[in-house]
Amino acid sequence: DILECNLEPFTLKIIGNLEFCLGDSVIIEVEQNYPNFVWNNGETSKRIVVKESGSFSVTAEDNTGCTTKSNSVTVEVYNVPELAINPVGKFPICIGEEATLTANFGFKTYLWNNGETTRRIVTSIPGEYYLSAVTSDGCVAYSDTLLVEVMPYPEKPIISQNGNWLNSTEAIEYQWYKNDTLIEGATN
Repeated sequence: DILECNLEPFTLKIIGNLEFCLGDSVIIEVEQNYPNFVWNNGETSKRIVVKESGSFSVTAEDNTGCTTKSNSVTVEVYNVPELAINPVGKFPICIGEEATLTANFGFKTYLWNNGETTRRIVTSIPGEYYLSAVTSDGCVAYSDTLLVEVMPYPEKPIISQNGNWLNSTEAIEYQWYKNDTLIEGATN
């Protein structure tokens, strides 16, 4: 027996956008009913959820074994770089000092939680800082929160003399001066 395989071409329904940011998806669905479907990615359902870039098509088969194939649908997924805050210079800061916070490159616009819109901000105000940024493809990324702490100055050291040695009270770092002039290498 010779089969007459004159299946009408079918149409694909797109639910969502074919171009989107990483983490989103689009649904591609066959509008007609057939008993069997095989997508070029190996799936066998009437609809697929696509989360990656590529070209997608489907072959449908009726009850007699006749097949028809769809046109390809191209999906493009845009990468979203990680957004991080990096303190520059001394951090945490002491009273009267400023913290410089920078966000990484790779974004078109930046918006900090304090309203600033530059990649780098300078602040002396303690608190939590975070930002969102948008890529040139329109993808949005969010940073983690960075806590800016303003530390009080340590107590003024007490210097005592023991023979020919001068001793300071306990501290984390030392820098000795003589008559307000820094003594090179005197850091013990």
